[in-house]
Amino acid sequence: MTREQKAHEVNKELINLMMEKFGVTYDDIISHLDENKRWIIDGKDWYLYYSFTSDEATEFRKKGVDLIRKRLRISKKEAEKEMAWWYLFTGLTISDDSVDKPYPIIGDLYKKD
Repeated sequence: MTREQKAHEVNKELINLMMEKFGVTYDDIISHLDENKRWIIDGKDWYLYYSFTSDEATEFRKKGVDLIRKRLRISKKEAEKEMAWWYLFTGLTISDDSVDKPYPIIGDLYKKD
């Protein structure tokens, strides 16, 4: 399997992991795309329709880093960078309105107290 094929498989796995809570899979998303490659639910693109709380997003990113490390066999630091970029472009929005809770930096997720 080429690196590009592995990256595509990791992308699918990350989407499945992210959407697990909603009972939606990568294949569900692909099968609902219209001619413009969009899946609209109640007037919103699917990735805006569904959302995480801050805690759910943090937990998902931790699991995502672990998945990326395992599948692509890269260092933790590289996996954290990959996950940060992936979440920026593909991740769900954060739904809770807590202003006092800062959005965690991916590297901070693994710091020991």
